[in-house]
Amino acid sequence: MTYIISAVSRPFLTVALVLAGLCGAGYGQQALAEVDAAQNARNRISLAARQRMLSQRMAKSACLSMVSVDAEVEARRAHDAATSFDEMLVSLAEGNAEQGVLKETYPDVRAGLARTAALSSGLTASVRQIAAGDLHTVVVWLMVSRNVPALTEMNATMELMEAHYGTAQVDPGIAAAIVLAGRQGMLSQKMVKELCFLSIGIGGADVREALADTVDVFDTALQQLFRGGKDGALGGKPKPKQRGQLRAVKKVGSR
Repeated sequence: MTYIISAVSRPFLTVALVLAGLCGAGYGQQALAEVDAAQNARNRISLAARQRMLSQRMAKSACLSMVSVDAEVEARRAHDAATSFDEMLVSLAEGNAEQGVLKETYPDVRAGLARTAALSSGLTASVRQIAAGDLHTVVVWLMVSRNVPALTEMNATMELMEAHYGTAQVDPGIAAAIVLAGRQGMLSQKMVKELCFLSIGIGGADVREALADTVDVFDTALQQLFRGGKDGALGGKPKPKQRGQLRAVKKVGSR
């Protein structure tokens, strides 16, 4: 079965794709021979933010592969995102020197990661099946029904991480900026996913409402990043180069 994106949705999808590309970059992790507490805290918050983004990227790319928008490229991206998500959950729980994170020791965070893994197992498996060309109704339903619960649980787990690691071990303003910037990457992927779902008739008023909420939250957070948070709450105003990048995102989003 081949799905087709309507002509009306294409301009909005183009804008969202640009936003996803601008906000999804820059998550690479430097390999570390030894990891201290501060490095572990910063890297753990960044990787958890990336997990939120990957939960939406895999669903977005799986959907785009179904509608023949660079199908082969998006199928590969979906497969890679699903695989990275599974691998990163293990790293966050058990530690990974290359990713610069130690083994998780807080019981509530470990429990949150376990709940996320339980919810996401069906999601990542279905995404890999779609990427391989299996568009059976049950497979697509699993992808659609599991991506938001997995994101919700990962959000809850990240809040626990921020509470544990984002105070004494990392400057609160920097931690908040990392979390907010990471959320922007997730939201940009989520916008494309929701546009794609609407274009092929998945969901209806609920997805339209979710898309409107996503756009509103994205715009609000973009303004926060641009100002550096109220009274410098996000570690101060961004540097000129960073402000230029934020202006580019704002300009694209306003077209």
